[in-house]
Amino acid sequence: MKILKICMIIIALFIVHSLSAQTYNVNTYFNNLKRNLSSLESFDDEVQNYCRQQQQNFNIVVASDNVVNFGFEQYELPPQAQDYYEGFQNLDYLDKCRLLFSWNRISETVYEIADQKRIPRGIAYLPIIFTAMNEYYSGSDYRYGIWGLQYLPAVKYGIVADSCYEERLDISRNTYAALSYLDELHRNFRTWDMAITAYCCGPASVRRAGFGDQPFDSVYNNLNCIDKDSFYRLLAITKWMGENETIDFSNVGSYSIAVTDTILVNDIIHFGQIAGVLGIDINLLRSLNPLFVGNYIDGRKKPKIINIPESYKIDYIKLHDSIQVYIDSVYFPKYIPFVAS
Repeated sequence: MKILKICMIIIALFIVHSLSAQTYNVNTYFNNLKRNLSSLESFDDEVQNYCRQQQQNFNIVVASDNVVNFGFEQYELPPQAQDYYEGFQNLDYLDKCRLLFSWNRISETVYEIADQKRIPRGIAYLPIIFTAMNEYYSGSDYRYGIWGLQYLPAVKYGIVADSCYEERLDISRNTYAALSYLDELHRNFRTWDMAITAYCCGPASVRRAGFGDQPFDSVYNNLNCIDKDSFYRLLAITKWMGENETIDFSNVGSYSIAVTDTILVNDIIHFGQIAGVLGIDINLLRSLNPLFVGNYIDGRKKPKIINIPESYKIDYIKLHDSIQVYIDSVYFPKYIPFVAS
């Protein structure tokens, strides 16, 4: 009986230690991310202007499941990844703006190279979760730059770097080298969870931790590496960016926000209802809202922002109830099950 109690105490202490370590890792990562994002403070006018525009374009439909796909590989978000996802969700508005703004500055280059190398775009978020978007990151094993790329793989894939010259500061060349190395690791380790962990902790560390003989969870537990959470962070940011990353505002519409008003929609409405009650051409409405691919605006889970022609906002607010019920049986027909007689 005494031995059983001792075993239970040891197990309880192990669980508490694991939870404390996970909380420390999450807090440490987000403290680093916020500190790095604060370096954009001098650009905050530009950042906030970007976000004011992009708020009209946010894809804020939250995914109903916790599954992330990297090419043909599918991963569920375990509790560790959920903790990081909640951390991204809990960033304040300005930090979210800074994150999206800073990613938007490099994403076109990164995505283009990822597509050329046929690497899933989710893998391209690695700079966010590994170096926390620090373009001057410097780590162990001569890691440097926003990708945290080691010196030897960097040189192998064409980077020139010495004490006076560092091509890992060039986003295009750095991205090409980093994604080439990731592609190599994926071929060697066969799955993205192992490949990402090998990139962040070193291939030798992953092999010593049991690669080839044990599943990823066991390899993860055996690792003694401060960045062993990197794949869980990647799952979290891939899900979060899938819900929040936006198309560049300048590329999604030819209209000017100076001649439109914005409306916050927190229910479900058909564009035809707005057009019918307010007397607006439905084609004009659709052209002002190019990111809506259907005819419905569903703001029930998360509010949506739509654009309407200037001077119609007051009428929309006054006539909101009428808009909701306007020929709703046509736009929202109720399903009546057939009952055999």
